This record gives sequence, structure tokens and C-alpha cells, in this order.
Amino acid sequence: MGRCVCHYLVTMARRCVALPDVQAGRQLRAARVLLGLKQAEVAARAKVSRTTVVKLEQGLFVYAATRAAVERALGIASSLSQPETPRP
Repeated sequence: MGRCVCHYLVTMARRCVALPDVQAGRQLRAARVLLGLKQAEVAARAKVSRTTVVKLEQGLFVYAATRAAVERALGIASSLSQPETPRP
């Protein structure tokens, strides 16, 4: 039983799944609407399916890289990126 849980956690960590975030989904939808883009247009720009954009806007689970790609397609900074540490 313990092995299954460990395997699941390792698999999830490798996939870098973003947790559900309804607020972020609403913000992405608002940005898309303000830009006058359809979900299919955003999907094409981000090289993902329209269904993925729908899920993201609903705040459902998506891969972190996918969410970042959609954010880039909308021309907004990724909420998942870590700030870079300044070099001395």
C-alpha cells in the first residue's frame, strides 16, 4: 500500500500539476475576453486543445507548463514562475 502512495506522489511531482485555482481561472478568462480572443484562438497560440483552455478557466487541474503556456499566449506573466535570484 505504501509503495502505491509513493509512486503516485513521485508521478505527480514529475508532472508538476498545478493545483485547482478558480480565481486564477477567472482572471485568465477575463484577460482573454478583454483581448477579444476566443478560447480556440488562445488554444492555438498556446499549442493546447480548446478543452484544456476551458478546464483552465474553470480552475481545474492542469499541468503547470500548460498553464504557463496559456498565460504566455495571453501575454501575461506566469503566476507559476519563480522570481529569479539576482546574481552578485
